[in-house]
Amino acid sequence: MFVVGLACQQSHAQTQVQGRITDGRSRDPLPFASILFKGTTIGVTADFEGNFRLSSPQGHDSIVVSYIGYKKRTIAIQPNQTQTLHIQLQEDAENMREVVIRPGRRREENPAHPIMRKVLEAKSRHNKTSLLAYEYEAYTKAELNLQRLPDDTQKKKLVRQVKAAYDSIYTYTSEEGEALMPVFLSESISRYYFRTRPELRREHILHTSLKGFGVEDGSLLSQLVGSSFQEYNFYENWLNILEKEFASPLADGWKLYYDYELQDSLLVEGRMCYKIGVSPKREQDLAFWGTLWITKKEYALQQLDLQVLPKANLNFVHKIAISQQLQPTAASGWLPAKTRVLIDMRRPGKEGGGVVAKFYTSYKDPLVNQPRQPDFYANPLTVEARAPQASREFWSSNRHDSLSLEEEKIGQMIDSANQLPAVKRNIRLVKALATGYVKAGTRLEIGPYPLFYTFNDLEGHRLGAGLRTTTAFSAKYRLSAFAAYGTKDNRLKYNAQAERLLSRNSWTLLRLYHSSDVEQIGLDADELSSNSIFYASSRWGSLRLPYHYQRSGLGLQTDLSRGITAGISFDHRNFEPVFAFGYRTGDEPAVLATSFRTSEVRLNTRFSWGEAYLINDFERLSAGTQGWPVLSFGYAYGIPGLLGADFEYHRLALHATQRVKMAFLGVSRYTVEAGKYFGALPYPLLKVHLGNETAFYTSAAYGLMNVGEFASDSWASLRYIHYFEGFLLNRVPLIKKLKWRAIAHGSLLWGQLSKENQQLVAPLDPGAEGVLPPPRSLSDIPYVELGYGIENIFRVFRVDAFHRLTYLELPNARRFGLKVSMTLVL
Repeated sequence: MFVVGLACQQSHAQTQVQGRITDGRSRDPLPFASILFKGTTIGVTADFEGNFRLSSPQGHDSIVVSYIGYKKRTIAIQPNQTQTLHIQLQEDAENMREVVIRPGRRREENPAHPIMRKVLEAKSRHNKTSLLAYEYEAYTKAELNLQRLPDDTQKKKLVRQVKAAYDSIYTYTSEEGEALMPVFLSESISRYYFRTRPELRREHILHTSLKGFGVEDGSLLSQLVGSSFQEYNFYENWLNILEKEFASPLADGWKLYYDYELQDSLLVEGRMCYKIGVSPKREQDLAFWGTLWITKKEYALQQLDLQVLPKANLNFVHKIAISQQLQPTAASGWLPAKTRVLIDMRRPGKEGGGVVAKFYTSYKDPLVNQPRQPDFYANPLTVEARAPQASREFWSSNRHDSLSLEEEKIGQMIDSANQLPAVKRNIRLVKALATGYVKAGTRLEIGPYPLFYTFNDLEGHRLGAGLRTTTAFSAKYRLSAFAAYGTKDNRLKYNAQAERLLSRNSWTLLRLYHSSDVEQIGLDADELSSNSIFYASSRWGSLRLPYHYQRSGLGLQTDLSRGITAGISFDHRNFEPVFAFGYRTGDEPAVLATSFRTSEVRLNTRFSWGEAYLINDFERLSAGTQGWPVLSFGYAYGIPGLLGADFEYHRLALHATQRVKMAFLGVSRYTVEAGKYFGALPYPLLKVHLGNETAFYTSAAYGLMNVGEFASDSWASLRYIHYFEGFLLNRVPLIKKLKWRAIAHGSLLWGQLSKENQQLVAPLDPGAEGVLPPPRSLSDIPYVELGYGIENIFRVFRVDAFHRLTYLELPNARRFGLKVSMTLVL
């Protein structure tokens, strides 16, 4: 349907122009662009697809086409004729950098403000979350293109072969002649469900069509191409885009973030609307500029066309554009009808190459205020099991909107490129870099290759190799094994594991394992897996408090209900220290021992309300918790005498973490941990708090605590970090151009080590070579660290400064230190 701006345009018009307006680079439609006969006020606004029809009884020889952020074009036409035009507009870099909204004369109220106040008063009624429940069918289309490839890249054999395959089918370029290289195209049809009280959601993906470089089994990708990841609700105060929080123009604190201008009143889809321009008060803020259309009768958001300024405090993001149409329901809430999103990411520089991602979603057959039972929403993201590959005829009949010529050709181009041997080889290489494994046939993978070689003072040169089975071997079983040999200690290390996936619906997994290897006290590979630089630096060179171990175990985990996962396991371990260590066994007469064995049963429960998961073979990845805290509880019992175990003990542990949005102040994350051991144990079995003597930062360790400095049998800790996201430095005239972002953090640790456990450790000669003192106990005073830092230095570096405030009297205590890290953030 076309949006006509003037009632005088009738079917008997002598001059009529119709057509479509698109972006000259991406070929995407420019919704709601303005078209006028030159020198007149006769004009129209394009619809959501960029289509328009403009007519007049007079003869006109040109039209003027304008769209915010783009160069205005004047186009010659034939007077008194009917003609069809395909118009492409080019971005105006200067205009995009210097958009200003005129707020009105001083001492006079901005005429847009009374309208916005009424919008805010009514938004609780019009917000779709005011409905008891809603559901609809969603059609989602996604496209990914490479752009502006550097000259040296274009000269490579692989790229030349792909371009030749593409050019034989279709020449896909922007208006300036720059080649666009499609790498992914998807379509999906799903049913989306939402319930307000309690807030629950579910998307069931019914059909998918996936075409992309290296896309073989689309089981994981099928979960990513639905509408769940394209949810944009501008009635909420904040929108999460690329893991950043953007202020909505309809936020409660709207005047703090935006300037507004009432630009026009016009008819949109049969409703008279106010056209209001919006602009961020500060160009570095994470906010939008563009246009809102507000209905005059309801003061509801009818449609919007918004972009993010290039100067916003984001990395590699040249442009984010969001267009959306909304429709009223039988109740008061408005639901989206169509949404289009474009994300243009580039390397710095005028000719920087990058990626253009496009998303389009349309919705139909809405059903409101008929909530389903809570159990229906148990799995927030599901995919139709064993759905047959939909035919071309199916998509022609069931997709909400037809594919453009370019989109049809893109699918053929990608299929052609996937047949090239060079493409197949490079895809295998990329997958190996991402997973750490290389395919050896269809049923086996070799890896993880980063562990094939390491070097340290204990093992010398460590050479290793491993393999695991794939789903082609079995969709229910996975077997894996790894072996390594140290040239200095002349010992073989190995591990083997078997997994049985009993149920994918409740994610019931049985695991059996056995391993023999080297580790360091206080280091936990699971905790440090998110910081490979720190973990690698701690594994190479000189190992601190190393020990050999043998472990065997059996574990079972399952989902008890929505958001609740439970597990039970048995673990047996042998501990053999490779440093000076001894403990009293308690026998009479006293016996000094160095090694020990443990056998323990563990019970674990994890609560993660509203968490959605992505399933990839035998792994389940979190897709977010919608802001709720994640809680974990653990209990372990050490069984004395079982398989030669030396100790009886109980262990309790609690872990809680949450990401908290702090509006314009940024984003915070806190982590709370607590635990207690019951029973007399040597310190390697207790909580040895992780210190960091390296130059690298990790959130898993205390920045100025030494390795093995403190241990506890009961402890509690609080860690807090706040990311200002440019809130502070955006206001500093010179620094704001650098797009640096401030960080503040603090850590508190309370703990104690009972006298019984302290006396269990045999005293050693502190003057002997290689002898380290045992960890100390914390007193009534907590260990405290405060810090601050700057991230986004040259877009990848982060520097943190730490101040240690307590236990400064201890030997080798560091009062101040700097840590560096590399983090690629947007």
